[in-house]
Amino acid sequence: MPPAALATTGTAQAIASSAARPNDSVADGRAPALAGLLREALEALLPDELESWAEIAQQLRAHWKADGVAIARRRPLLLRALNELYREAA
Repeated sequence: MPPAALATTGTAQAIASSAARPNDSVADGRAPALAGLLREALEALLPDELESWAEIAQQLRAHWKADGVAIARRRPLLLRALNELYREAA
């Protein structure tokens, strides 16, 4: 599945803080069955080619750092690069 199908926008998204969680029972081991279900659900949503996404991101990051690309610009650029993988395959 192309990353654009997963992302809502091409702009940087806020990362949910731990304060948004009702409690830490999943993270601290008090609900291992729930943690396992959540892990399985996330794995089912992640694309098979996630490893290649990570390799591309690592390569692009090195270029962007060398070129002085602002961090705020990198996420939309990465999304565009990953979507290009699917355009090339189509």
